[in-house]
Amino acid sequence: MGAYIPSLSREDFCRRVTATLPRDRSLPKGCLDLLWQHFVLLRRWNRTVSLIGPGTVGEVCERHYGESLQALQWLWSVSAPGAVSKVTPGEGVGNQEVSSFAEAQVETTASQEPLQILDVGSGGGFPAYVLLALLRTWNDDPDLVSKLHPEFRHREMMAYWVEPRNRKWAFLQQAARQASLPCQSLDARVSIPLSDRLPKRFDLLTFRAIRLPSEVYAALVERTSTKGRWWVWQSTEGETEIPGMKPTRQLPLLGSDHRYLIEWRRRS
Repeated sequence: MGAYIPSLSREDFCRRVTATLPRDRSLPKGCLDLLWQHFVLLRRWNRTVSLIGPGTVGEVCERHYGESLQALQWLWSVSAPGAVSKVTPGEGVGNQEVSSFAEAQVETTASQEPLQILDVGSGGGFPAYVLLALLRTWNDDPDLVSKLHPEFRHREMMAYWVEPRNRKWAFLQQAARQASLPCQSLDARVSIPLSDRLPKRFDLLTFRAIRLPSEVYAALVERTSTKGRWWVWQSTEGETEIPGMKPTRQLPLLGSDHRYLIEWRRRS
C-alpha cells in the first residue's frame, strides 16, 4: 500500500519548490509546469503504489523535488554570474580530489554526440524525472540557455530509467509519456551480468538512496564514458569508495547534516 500525499494548490507547490533553489538561481520556463504535472500524477499513484514513503509525504517539495533540484548548481555555466566555483570537502572527499566547476575541463562548444543519461532505481522519478525536465526546458528557454553548462547545452538527450518493480515502472512510463520527455523506462534489474537493454555507454549516471554490490559498480564504471560522471544522492553512511571512480565535489542537501549530492568521475 502507498501513502496519502497532502493536497497542495499549484501556487503553494510552485512557491515551496522555488524556495528550495540555490540563491540567485531560477528555473527555466516550463519546468515548474512539468514538475506540477508530475506532482499531480504522483499524488494519485502514491495512494496505492509506494513511490515515496509515509515518512516524507509532508515534505515532498523539499525532500524530493528540492533535493533533486540541487543538481541545478552543477548545470550552471562557469561563465554565468554566480556560478559555483568551490565546494567544501566532506567525508570521503579529499582536498586534492575536490574540483571546482571553473577548474573542470569544459568543451568550448557543445558536443554533437547525444547525451546518454542512466538512472538506477528510478521509483517515483527522483531525481530522474526532475533532472530530465530541468534539462529539456532549460535547452528550450532562449533567455536562460546561455547559462547552461556547455556539456549539456544544445545536445540531443536520451535517458534510461531503470526500475524493476512493475507498478513503479508503469508510473514512470506514464509520467514520461505525459511530459513528452526523451527517455526509455526499463523494467529491468541492475545486476550481473548487466542487461543488454542498458546503454552500452553513458555520460551521466544518477541514483539516490540506494546501494549496489561492488561487482555492479565495476560493471557500470566500464560503461561510463571517458569524461563521464556519476551524481549520487547519498548519506555519509553510504559509499565512501567506488573502485575506478573518485569523488570530485559535493553539495550538502537541504536541511540535513548527513545527506549529500556527490559527484564521482572516472580515474585516469
